[in-house]
Amino acid sequence: MNAGAYGSSISDVIREVTFLSESGDLQTLAMEECGFAYRASRFQENAPVVITKVVMDLIRCPGGPGILRERASEVLALRRAKFPLGMPNAGSVFKRPVDGPPPGKLIEECGLKGLSVGGAMVSHIHANFIENRGGATSGDVMRLMELVHNSVLERSGFDLRREVELLGER
Repeated sequence: MNAGAYGSSISDVIREVTFLSESGDLQTLAMEECGFAYRASRFQENAPVVITKVVMDLIRCPGGPGILRERASEVLALRRAKFPLGMPNAGSVFKRPVDGPPPGKLIEECGLKGLSVGGAMVSHIHANFIENRGGATSGDVMRLMELVHNSVLERSGFDLRREVELLGER
Protein backbone atom coordinates (compact mmCIF):
# COMPACT_ATOMS: atom_id res chain seq x y z
CA MET A 1 0.00 0.00 0.00
CA ASN A 2 3.06 2.28 0.13
CA ALA A 3 2.93 3.10 3.82
CA GLY A 4 4.37 6.43 4.80
CA ALA A 5 4.49 9.24 7.31
CA TYR A 6 6.04 12.65 7.80
CA GLY A 7 6.82 13.26 4.14
CA SER A 8 8.36 9.88 3.32
CA SER A 9 7.01 6.58 2.08
CA ILE A 10 8.34 3.07 1.71
CA SER A 11 8.57 3.47 -2.07
CA ASP A 12 11.32 6.05 -1.53
CA VAL A 13 13.77 3.22 -0.87
CA ILE A 14 12.35 0.23 -2.78
CA ARG A 15 14.41 -1.09 -5.69
CA GLU A 16 12.29 -4.15 -6.56
CA VAL A 17 9.43 -6.30 -5.30
CA THR A 18 9.05 -10.06 -5.76
CA PHE A 19 5.61 -11.57 -5.34
CA LEU A 20 3.70 -14.81 -5.77
CA SER A 21 1.00 -14.23 -8.37
CA GLU A 22 -2.49 -15.66 -8.21
CA SER A 23 -1.37 -18.33 -10.71
CA GLY A 24 1.49 -19.37 -8.38
CA ASP A 25 4.36 -17.81 -10.35
CA LEU A 26 7.11 -15.78 -8.69
CA GLN A 27 7.45 -12.43 -10.44
CA THR A 28 9.75 -9.48 -9.82
CA LEU A 29 8.99 -5.86 -10.65
CA ALA A 30 11.28 -2.86 -10.57
CA MET A 31 10.09 -0.02 -8.34
CA GLU A 32 8.98 1.97 -11.39
CA GLU A 33 6.61 -0.87 -12.38
CA CYS A 34 4.91 -1.04 -8.96
CA GLY A 35 2.59 1.94 -9.49
CA PHE A 36 3.36 3.54 -6.15
CA ALA A 37 1.27 6.55 -5.13
CA TYR A 38 -0.17 7.92 -1.88
CA ARG A 39 -1.28 4.85 0.09
CA ALA A 40 -1.47 2.82 -3.11
CA SER A 41 0.39 0.39 -5.34
CA ARG A 42 -0.48 -1.95 -8.18
CA PHE A 43 -0.54 -4.80 -5.65
CA GLN A 44 -3.87 -3.52 -4.35
CA GLU A 45 -5.48 -3.20 -7.77
CA ASN A 46 -5.03 -6.65 -9.26
CA ALA A 47 -5.84 -10.17 -8.15
CA PRO A 48 -4.52 -11.05 -4.69
CA VAL A 49 -0.77 -11.57 -4.53
CA VAL A 50 1.67 -12.40 -1.75
CA ILE A 51 4.76 -10.22 -1.57
CA THR A 52 7.67 -12.51 -0.77
CA LYS A 53 10.68 -10.21 -1.03
CA VAL A 54 11.48 -6.51 -1.22
CA VAL A 55 14.92 -5.19 -2.13
CA MET A 56 15.58 -1.78 -0.60
CA ASP A 57 18.27 0.71 -1.50
CA LEU A 58 18.95 2.62 1.71
CA ILE A 59 21.72 4.55 -0.04
CA ARG A 60 18.91 6.53 -1.75
CA CYS A 61 18.03 8.04 1.63
CA PRO A 62 19.52 11.52 2.00
CA GLY A 63 22.44 11.33 4.39
CA GLY A 64 22.71 7.54 4.26
CA PRO A 65 22.06 4.94 6.97
CA GLY A 66 23.19 7.09 9.93
CA ILE A 67 20.74 9.88 9.12
CA LEU A 68 18.07 7.25 8.38
CA ARG A 69 18.48 5.73 11.87
CA GLU A 70 18.33 9.18 13.47
CA ARG A 71 15.22 10.17 11.49
CA ALA A 72 13.57 6.81 12.30
CA SER A 73 14.13 7.42 16.02
CA GLU A 74 12.59 10.90 15.73
CA VAL A 75 9.55 9.58 13.87
CA LEU A 76 9.06 6.74 16.37
CA ALA A 77 9.15 9.23 19.25
CA LEU A 78 6.52 11.39 17.48
CA ARG A 79 4.32 8.36 16.85
CA ARG A 80 4.57 7.18 20.47
CA ALA A 81 3.46 10.64 21.64
CA LYS A 82 0.56 11.05 19.18
CA PHE A 83 -0.92 7.59 18.63
CA PRO A 84 -2.67 5.08 20.93
CA LEU A 85 0.08 2.48 20.72
CA GLY A 86 -0.80 1.05 24.14
CA MET A 87 -4.14 -0.28 22.91
CA PRO A 88 -4.89 -2.83 20.17
CA ASN A 89 -5.76 -1.00 16.94
CA ALA A 90 -5.26 -1.29 13.18
CA GLY A 91 -3.51 2.05 12.71
CA SER A 92 -4.95 4.99 10.81
CA VAL A 93 -8.48 4.16 9.70
CA PHE A 94 -9.11 6.79 7.00
CA LYS A 95 -6.91 8.37 4.32
CA ARG A 96 -6.36 12.10 4.23
CA PRO A 97 -8.75 13.65 1.69
CA VAL A 98 -7.16 15.26 -1.36
CA ASP A 99 -6.76 18.95 -0.54
CA GLY A 100 -8.41 18.37 2.81
CA PRO A 101 -7.52 18.38 6.49
CA PRO A 102 -6.30 15.27 8.31
CA PRO A 103 -9.10 12.81 9.01
CA GLY A 104 -8.36 12.84 12.75
CA LYS A 105 -9.11 16.58 12.81
CA LEU A 106 -12.38 16.08 10.91
CA ILE A 107 -13.44 13.25 13.23
CA GLU A 108 -12.52 15.22 16.34
CA GLU A 109 -14.44 18.28 15.08
CA CYS A 110 -17.52 16.05 14.87
CA GLY A 111 -17.12 15.29 18.59
CA LEU A 112 -16.61 11.58 17.97
CA LYS A 113 -13.68 10.84 20.29
CA GLY A 114 -14.87 8.14 22.68
CA LEU A 115 -17.78 7.05 20.46
CA SER A 116 -18.06 3.28 20.71
CA VAL A 117 -19.85 0.32 19.22
CA GLY A 118 -19.47 -2.84 21.28
CA GLY A 119 -15.79 -3.12 22.20
CA ALA A 120 -14.60 -0.74 19.45
CA MET A 121 -14.02 2.92 20.31
CA VAL A 122 -12.76 6.05 18.55
CA SER A 123 -9.53 6.79 20.40
CA HIS A 124 -9.34 9.69 22.84
CA ILE A 125 -5.65 10.05 21.91
CA HIS A 126 -6.05 10.29 18.10
CA ALA A 127 -9.49 10.30 16.49
CA ASN A 128 -8.36 8.49 13.33
CA PHE A 129 -7.67 5.34 15.35
CA ILE A 130 -10.25 2.80 16.49
CA GLU A 131 -9.17 0.97 19.60
CA ASN A 132 -10.25 -2.48 20.72
CA ARG A 133 -11.27 -1.77 24.32
CA GLY A 134 -11.90 -5.49 24.86
CA GLY A 135 -13.92 -8.00 22.90
CA ALA A 136 -14.44 -5.84 19.81
CA THR A 137 -15.62 -7.81 16.80
CA SER A 138 -14.95 -6.95 13.17
CA GLY A 139 -18.64 -6.04 12.97
CA ASP A 140 -18.21 -3.54 15.83
CA VAL A 141 -15.29 -1.92 14.03
CA MET A 142 -17.11 -1.83 10.68
CA ARG A 143 -20.24 -0.26 12.22
CA LEU A 144 -18.13 2.33 14.03
CA MET A 145 -16.21 3.14 10.82
CA GLU A 146 -19.54 3.64 9.04
CA LEU A 147 -20.86 5.92 11.80
CA VAL A 148 -17.68 8.01 11.69
CA HIS A 149 -17.70 8.16 7.90
CA ASN A 150 -21.34 9.26 7.77
CA SER A 151 -20.92 11.86 10.53
CA VAL A 152 -17.88 13.44 8.86
CA LEU A 153 -19.60 13.45 5.45
CA GLU A 154 -22.73 15.06 6.84
CA ARG A 155 -20.90 17.70 8.91
CA SER A 156 -17.97 18.60 6.65
CA GLY A 157 -18.77 17.26 3.19
CA PHE A 158 -15.55 15.22 3.14
CA ASP A 159 -16.09 11.64 1.93
CA LEU A 160 -13.42 9.79 3.92
CA ARG A 161 -11.90 6.72 2.27
CA ARG A 162 -10.65 3.78 4.30
CA GLU A 163 -6.93 3.37 4.72
CA VAL A 164 -7.31 -0.03 6.36
CA GLU A 165 -7.72 -2.91 3.93
CA LEU A 166 -10.54 -5.39 4.43
CA LEU A 167 -9.80 -9.06 3.76
CA GLY A 168 -12.11 -12.02 3.53
CA GLU A 169 -15.89 -11.98 3.52
CA ARG A 170 -17.59 -8.63 3.98
